Amino acid sequence: MILSYMVAAAFLTQCTLQKSLSWDTGDKDAFLSSAAKYIVSALSTVQYKIVERQALAKCSSVNRHPYGIAKVLLEMYPDANAIKPHYSAHGRLESPVLVECQYAGEVIGTFAGGALTALCYKKINGDKKHPTEEEVCEKWRYPGTEIPQLKIPEHLKPAHSCLFFYQPTQMESHYSTSYGSSQYPKGWRKNDKERTGFSGMGRLKSPGGNLMVYLLITRNPEYNREVLVKNGSETFDLPQFIPEKRFISEQFLKKSIKNINDRCTNYEIDAMIKSRRTVHCGYLKHELNTDNAWMEGFIIHMHDATGSCLVQRPKKISAPSRTYIWYSLSRRGLLLEDFVKKFAVQ
Repeated sequence: MILSYMVAAAFLTQCTLQKSLSWDTGDKDAFLSSAAKYIVSALSTVQYKIVERQALAKCSSVNRHPYGIAKVLLEMYPDANAIKPHYSAHGRLESPVLVECQYAGEVIGTFAGGALTALCYKKINGDKKHPTEEEVCEKWRYPGTEIPQLKIPEHLKPAHSCLFFYQPTQMESHYSTSYGSSQYPKGWRKNDKERTGFSGMGRLKSPGGNLMVYLLITRNPEYNREVLVKNGSETFDLPQFIPEKRFISEQFLKKSIKNINDRCTNYEIDAMIKSRRTVHCGYLKHELNTDNAWMEGFIIHMHDATGSCLVQRPKKISAPSRTYIWYSLSRRGLLLEDFVKKFAVQ
């Protein structure tokens, strides 16, 4: 079974609507005013100065008001009563403190729209470049939707890392009458591996862990090692399949390999399956993961001794149109263990 409950093709291919919209003076001022008030309230301080506006975009949303996204760098001047008690885990805050905040909210003309999601954290390093309006509207969204998903810096993704403020949005709120963020649904598990910038179930089947298998297929000796990845993927994604049971059978692996490419012979497939070993069991990184629903399962390594059938043109028209390529690890100085870490959290 392929990713049947994942992002629908209709969502992924909808690019006819312009994502980035032009600001009117009135709605831009109203949005920035709402963002400033929300951030000041979240940080419990009135002493601040905007150092730099790093990103600002107005994004389209079908059948809803457009929304704005802002990323700003602040100098915050806290006093003894400025920071809420639960921020004490960060230690004593010196003045001034550089704080980076991201905020998304509705844009309703000159009226103050509701907040959708916000994030504030201590700034520790400089960005190489700031995103364009089109990049913000296209990439700062939960995949397959028009709901903003803020970009959490890599060092703050671990669930135990410290933030000043964090309020992710969720699809459940977006499609209900209240357009915005809400408390985590009662009884839903919390992602204790990473912070994703999005809550609720997202586009996954159920809250908590969702079973998944990543196939890590290699070819060539170690000094010239290559791994099979999806062609056109910015993150060099591995082939992914959803098993019906936690026990991964040879039949499931055979079906998965045939799905990658129907030109592989039974001899080639059997040889790959015979070489299999599980290199990770547990949490799997995935673009659809949320703070309440995520992929977990196995990364299974198999070696393709011939290294030829998996990237050939499929025989059948009904075969998957997405092709795969060989990605060199040795040329990039990567060990197989290092590459696995891109997809797994212990």
